[in-house]
Amino acid sequence: MISTRHRPLLPWLAVAFGWLVSQGLSLLYPRALFWDDWLFYTGNSIDFSMKGARDWCCWPRSEIEGFLLGVHPGSFRVLTFIIFPLVAFAAWRIAGYFVGTILTRREQHVFALLVLFLPANSARITNITFIYSISLLSFMAAAWLWIRLRHIALLIVAVPLFLFSFRTSSLLVFALVPALLGLLVDRRERRLPETLVVVRAALPVTLAVGYRFFVSDNAVQEGYNEFQFGGVARAALLFFGLAVLLGALVTARHRLQLSSRALTQLGAGLFVLWLGAMPYMVVGHLSSISDWTVYFLPGEGDWHSRHQLLLPFGLALSIIGFWNLLEGKAMTLLAPLTIAMSLLFNFLYSVEYFVDARKQDAVIQALRADPDIRESKVVYLQDDSSTAKLNARSRQYREYEFDGQLKRALGAQAPLFFDDSQVSSETCLDPVEVPVYKSFAPVSAFTKFQVVLGRPIDITLERSAVLACLKPEFRP
Repeated sequence: MISTRHRPLLPWLAVAFGWLVSQGLSLLYPRALFWDDWLFYTGNSIDFSMKGARDWCCWPRSEIEGFLLGVHPGSFRVLTFIIFPLVAFAAWRIAGYFVGTILTRREQHVFALLVLFLPANSARITNITFIYSISLLSFMAAAWLWIRLRHIALLIVAVPLFLFSFRTSSLLVFALVPALLGLLVDRRERRLPETLVVVRAALPVTLAVGYRFFVSDNAVQEGYNEFQFGGVARAALLFFGLAVLLGALVTARHRLQLSSRALTQLGAGLFVLWLGAMPYMVVGHLSSISDWTVYFLPGEGDWHSRHQLLLPFGLALSIIGFWNLLEGKAMTLLAPLTIAMSLLFNFLYSVEYFVDARKQDAVIQALRADPDIRESKVVYLQDDSSTAKLNARSRQYREYEFDGQLKRALGAQAPLFFDDSQVSSETCLDPVEVPVYKSFAPVSAFTKFQVVLGRPIDITLERSAVLACLKPEFRP
């Protein structure tokens, strides 16, 4: 029998175990790279060229990433594994300020668990998205300090945390959430004069606006984060649709005997959900169904899932409000089921990326073992359908991922990866052969779960060739 002294630890241990099941496999492939991780890869001992990071963003991002790479490339994934439970903990503490008003103590716990476990942002396991993860943690810590503000010292800590978090642009808009929550808490507890309440509520938004116009470092992403008419229209249409849905429920409240508290939860959740999606929608992201339901529609949407960074907060509160509209024992029945299903999806996603990482290792070993590939100046790599089945969640490798694997396999002896920049625009009468290496794997002989349990992946390379008119500097 478990002693009373240890019972308070049980919920926390259960959450830790659930998170380990959900995301623990990501700790077993520390050197694996996915998607745009490979863009900065140079084949050197610390894996990345930080010049690329400086060109992409700014100080101190490049310094933080450079330090972590100097420690170990896997440090990104270890910290990401730690960051999201801390984000959920901050969300739990913030939700605690509304227990007794729109939340019960049980709903506070369920909200935090949904924030942690809902299947969203599967791209979080990539090294290149680490800046979004650390920005979110910085923002949530600042929001918690802001709402519980009791002393000027907390203000001094919260402001730099907000400013650091704003390097992820969507958090500039999301600053409206702690501003509104702080306003509600201040007015309820009457801890400040009315004038100061309004001034304090405006500060997070003022910081965000000031950062956007005077400090913003995202000019390098022009063309990627530019406003698009279609995106603005979609965001406005989503807001209108959610408002109509909520208005219809409020209108039918008495006839359907709907709970006012549940409608408040649903309305607040839908607004926060929209506020987390809108910054991405107006610049053309979150524009397709797969971007919203990435776990159910595998493929390229996995990479776009990084735009789901802020969705779990509004989604969690909306789900709680919906359950409470059903009344009865809906939450008692559906909360454990939803969390269990989320754990299952997260685990299956982890299996997919674990197998992808093992496949990368097998391809790299096959490249190292090939006696002819070092003799080529330019080569082309591609997956056979058998090895493509080992890619995580049906994703297609991009050319720079193959290029990075060549560099990791052969270092300074790696040939160039064939692309259009090497093709001569002039008419040539003597095209040369470019070796094409296609990877094969006996996929039918094993399952992905057998790979997780230790079964090796045997990769073989089949060589063929294509004729191409190469520029003189790329000819053998």
